[in-house]
Parts: sequence; C-alpha cells; structure tokens
Amino acid sequence: NPSPNRFQTLGQGWEKPRRLRGKLAYKAANTRTPRRPTTALPAAPPAGPGAPPGGPPGAPAASVPDPDTLYKSGLSYLSGGQYALAMQTFQEFLKDYADSDLASNAQFYIGECYYVQGNYAQAVTEYNKCIERYPSGNKLPAAQLKKGYALQELGQQTAAERELRSLIQRNPNSREADLARQRLRKLRAKTR
Repeated sequence: NPSPNRFQTLGQGWEKPRRLRGKLAYKAANTRTPRRPTTALPAAPPAGPGAPPGGPPGAPAASVPDPDTLYKSGLSYLSGGQYALAMQTFQEFLKDYADSDLASNAQFYIGECYYVQGNYAQAVTEYNKCIERYPSGNKLPAAQLKKGYALQELGQQTAAERELRSLIQRNPNSREADLARQRLRKLRAKTR
C-alpha cells in the first residue's frame, strides 16, 4: 500500500504542468481574433468616485476555461445523462477551440446527445457537421456509422445503406466498418 506521503509527492508533481497549461491557455485566449458578442453584455456597475472604468486595475478579465477542462466536463455531462449541459459545453468548446485535435470529437458528441434522446433528424445534422468540417478527424468513421443508424431510425433505408457503404469504402478496416457490415446484413435480411 502506498503511503499518503507518496501520493502527496505525486500530487505536487502535477502543479508545474497545471501552471504551464494555465499560461498556455491564457496566451491562446489572448492571441485569438476577438469575437463579436452575440448578445449585449451587461453594463459594469458604477466603480465609485475616482475609480477607473471597467473595474480595479489589474483585475483579471473573464477567462475561457482551458480545452481539457471544458472537453472533460462535456464528457462527464454526457456520461451522466445531462445531455443539455453536455451539448452546451461541447458547443462552447467548439466556439473557443474549433481548431483543436478534439474538435471533431466534440462535434460528434453533440450528435450523440441528440441521438440518445431520439432526435434523429438533428443527430444527422450534427453528424454531417462532424463529417464535413473534420474530414480527417478521428471521429469520422463513428459519425458516418451513427448517421447511418439515425437515418435508419428515420425510415430512410436507402440513405442509411448509402452512408454505411460509404463508411466501409472510406475506412474498410475500422471497427465501425465491421459494425456497418453487420447492420447492412440485417437490413438485407429484413427486405428478403
């Protein structure tokens, strides 16, 4: 059994990477092109006589959560069945980190939120975004597979089969291609 001191030492080793990640997130947030707010921001409360506008000097601006924290929060909400929060978190992730390695994953999981709630038409729309915006993303085969499943749920058999065949053609050795083959066999058996 490891002693508590050993865990404390391990925990202390994480402090430096956390500080560095925070600095990198701050730099990334401050080097991005500013976005125009979609809604008006509330006015700052009066600062009082003689105080500079906008708050005390040196006060930190509202910060954007780092990508890992935001992404992991979305996954946590998704696995906990809190689909509205998961979608909101993944949408925020995409707004702030659209070019990150995890962007295709976030877009895919938005589709998943709709799929598990039975909103197959919106799931197809979100999977399409994943396929079109991130054609080399690691979630491409999964997005095609689930798009095919959603199309089938919508009664669009021909479109479902086309999507599953496209998946098999694009990624023939993937796990998703194996699942697509199984689904196509079942579809053919039903139509006989």
